[in-house]
Amino acid sequence: WTKPWLVNSGMPINVVSRNEYHGINIMMLAMSQMPTNEWGTYKQWKEKDAQVMKGEKGTHIIFYKSLTKESAIEGGKDIVIPMMRNYTVFNSSQVEGYEIETPKPKGLGEKMDDVEEFIGNSGANIIDGAMAYYSPSDDKIRIPDVEYFFGTSTSSEIECYYSTLLHELTHWTGASHRLDRDLKNKNGSKDYAKEELVAELGATFLGTQLGIHNEP
Repeated sequence: WTKPWLVNSGMPINVVSRNEYHGINIMMLAMSQMPTNEWGTYKQWKEKDAQVMKGEKGTHIIFYKSLTKESAIEGGKDIVIPMMRNYTVFNSSQVEGYEIETPKPKGLGEKMDDVEEFIGNSGANIIDGAMAYYSPSDDKIRIPDVEYFFGTSTSSEIECYYSTLLHELTHWTGASHRLDRDLKNKNGSKDYAKEELVAELGATFLGTQLGIHNEP
């Protein structure tokens, strides 16, 4: 599977200082697979009047510098002491009360009226987000705006956008007050895989019905 959208790419930066992280911290933050490049400690987010959401797990980074201590012996060499500390930082997508400002790229896709009407008639609550997913807790679908999607070797920008949205819309049908499927399954479990298969099949059927042709 190729993620067909790009949101807030760039070097990881600190939300307070706006400085880029360096060294191994770049790798540690990049491998976290978070959707934005803004990071901060719990205390730093509080300084920005934002709150780390309950249950969110931080990412460990390393702060390193050399301290120079003057020699107590006259004429002696100063002592250089290496200092390393471990900090825990949280991505801007893990906090509440902070607006992620992202310059919108110029997408090439144009929305299709009949597909928009179908999705609108579903009654699903669809909002902009840095990632694409359905949240059973608040019954909302989050998906990046169509302008963030790009074409692949097999699909156009708009086909990637709608196939992603129809996938999440199929998850939406599984809520307890709709089709009541098991959506509280652990990532990597058989039940999780089963629900993902349901969503892919649903997106395929809907795409065929609506004329959306997409290949992974």
